[in-house]
Amino acid sequence: MKSWFFIGLLLLATLSPTESLGFDYYYSTQGAQVRWEPCRSEIPYYVDENGTNTIAGDGEFDAILEMVGIWNDLPCSPVELSFQGRINNAIAQAGIGEDENHFVFVKTTWSHKATQVALTTLTYNPVTGFIYDADMEFNDQMFDFALCDAEDAEEYDVDFRYVVLHETGHMFGLNHPEVDPVDTNPLPVMYVHDLFCKNSPPHELTQDDIDGFCSYYGSGIFEEGCVEPVPDVVEEVTEDIKGDLDDDLSTVEEEGGNKGNSTCSYDRRPIPNGWWWVLLLLLVSLAPRMFGRLHPGTRGNCRQ
Repeated sequence: MKSWFFIGLLLLATLSPTESLGFDYYYSTQGAQVRWEPCRSEIPYYVDENGTNTIAGDGEFDAILEMVGIWNDLPCSPVELSFQGRINNAIAQAGIGEDENHFVFVKTTWSHKATQVALTTLTYNPVTGFIYDADMEFNDQMFDFALCDAEDAEEYDVDFRYVVLHETGHMFGLNHPEVDPVDTNPLPVMYVHDLFCKNSPPHELTQDDIDGFCSYYGSGIFEEGCVEPVPDVVEEVTEDIKGDLDDDLSTVEEEGGNKGNSTCSYDRRPIPNGWWWVLLLLLVSLAPRMFGRLHPGTRGNCRQ
């Protein structure tokens, strides 16, 4: 009886959900958290004036201001992305200390994987993790973006508002959180949602997203230091949203730095935490009884 009670406690402990954070960050190869350098109140950005042909009027520009504004308006934030205007021939190019952070609509020369819907590239110092440049690219060549509340939006148009909201989190240094989609409700914006209009991806930050942002930018740490000299060596990390089901992580050496390409996948349902341990414990606990049934001669009372 005592042994079965002990096994029951083990099963209960195994089934109990483990506490995990609903947010995560990027880290450099030297272990530094990737984020904007301290002593800054504004991070300027420019938007490609060409926009997208699949959204009427200035809808895409208004959506960018709206979604970036959600991050900027967090009460804990001492820093914000500051819109500097629309420019022609905007390109996603690493600029060290130039503060030329761009939102780019790529119409004919998408040089990344065809399945990538959008992509954000951060250039940062591997020692401190301080970001020097951030560029967001939209694959306007192979995907139809839409404002999903518009009358002409279709089910399989990409929800432009969600893409901007998600990618802006990457621009601040937030990574995809490792959360169980079955047990987490609501799912953070930084988790990769199915981004088509028919699935109504979120347009609001969850508490997990807010905690991830505020734990650094709102902790007081951000305002304690000042901008460092620009180093000779930088790293790049590229984060994208894509529309197929593969999931990989690769690193290549490029011009003295590291560039990591991390892809996002949909419809991946992770095995619930603790499932394998439950199976193993059950097999161990039932083994004596099963063995006894197969070999009845080994059981019974022996008297001298």
